Amino acid sequence: MNISNIIIEYIISGYKNIIFSNYRIYNIRIQKYKMVNSHPKKQLVIGKIYADWCGHCTAMASDWDGMVRNMKLNMGRMLKNITVEFEAIGDTEENKAKNLTVETMVENFNKKYMSLSDEKLDGNKGFPTIFKLCDGKLEYYEGDRKKEAMYKWAMSGCGSANNIKMPWRGGKGGNKRSQKYKRANKTFRRKSQKNRTRSNRRSLFLGLF
Repeated sequence: MNISNIIIEYIISGYKNIIFSNYRIYNIRIQKYKMVNSHPKKQLVIGKIYADWCGHCTAMASDWDGMVRNMKLNMGRMLKNITVEFEAIGDTEENKAKNLTVETMVENFNKKYMSLSDEKLDGNKGFPTIFKLCDGKLEYYEGDRKKEAMYKWAMSGCGSANNIKMPWRGGKGGNKRSQKYKRANKTFRRKSQKNRTRSNRRSLFLGLF
């Protein structure tokens, strides 16, 4: 057996190891994805009862939109096995044109989400009323109407949404589990780059013969 055949067999065995290693990592990821998505999803509903003539409602509108926007960004990432819906029950000119009153929308909400519960959403608490419903448990918000505070409250107490840190720029970002995944992905990318470098070197070496 000459030196060229030895080098070719060495390169082929190297490729086999690379392919097997990448396939094993890919298979592990698929299994983890199936495990995460095999559990029944919890339902989280976050809503507000407001009026367009209410000064407090108008003042918190931008913070509410910021909270909703950041929660939507977390869907499929930090919010695992949780479906999130948003409800806005408003005493507005638009709803009046559709013959929709706050009482009617509250009644529709209770029929949709709380038909099997003795507890019902109360539409007589004043404007604005902020609430969340997680797996049938209703909770009203009484805290500061800033997006950071509302986000922290909305994300707490609903399964895997617990203790998720706020994603606004300047924060630490993510919990320990998300940071663990980041480290694993970084290691995977580094190993993949290393394997590609080895492959390129072998191809270059083979071209010399």
